Amino acid sequence: MTSTRTARLSKLVLPALLFLGLGAAGCSSSSSSSTSTTSASTTSTTSSAAAALKLKAIQTSLAAVGCYTGKIDGIGGKGTATAIAAFQRATGLNADGIYGPNTAGQLLAAVKAHRKVCGATPTSTTVPATTTTSAGAMAACTKPAIQAALPAGETVVDVQCAKGWAAGAMTNSQYDSAFLLRSSNGVWTQPPTDACTNTSYNIPNVILNVSPCRVQ
Repeated sequence: MTSTRTARLSKLVLPALLFLGLGAAGCSSSSSSSTSTTSASTTSTTSSAAAALKLKAIQTSLAAVGCYTGKIDGIGGKGTATAIAAFQRATGLNADGIYGPNTAGQLLAAVKAHRKVCGATPTSTTVPATTTTSAGAMAACTKPAIQAALPAGETVVDVQCAKGWAAGAMTNSQYDSAFLLRSSNGVWTQPPTDACTNTSYNIPNVILNVSPCRVQ
């Protein structure tokens, strides 16, 4: 009699224990899933906020050089891409509307130099686009002479000169980039904005290969 009763209890208790075990496992899984979802959500929010701040900084810089007139909202759109392309055209870069390292370097340099790039009136230091040869004496191919023509804060790293043109690397505390200059009346000046794309300037390959034109 005792044996029969024990067998019956065993049949009742075992399913109950299995049920409790499954219930505990279910709770554990739910808790883990909730934690994972919360972590992913927090990471996504943080990443979006960082991207918006970076875009606001880009919009602010583009506005400072006269290329962006929209709202500084950290929201990417056609207006921001158009402003980037306008800046690239004005500085002789490939106007693809993509904010790459070279565009970033040129934009920072323009901001630091307080230059209005878009809609700016050409100055007397800019060689007319119709001129294909340097006027007057050749500027000295020395670092001090090159340095005088670069934006404030930039330092010459190396330089190559040929046939009235100079190019090479420059740096500051935040980035490294390349420069392109043209000799005019014995001094180095900023080249025409279409210097990299207009073959009529006959820029020597030795200059093109170490200038901003090499990425276009």
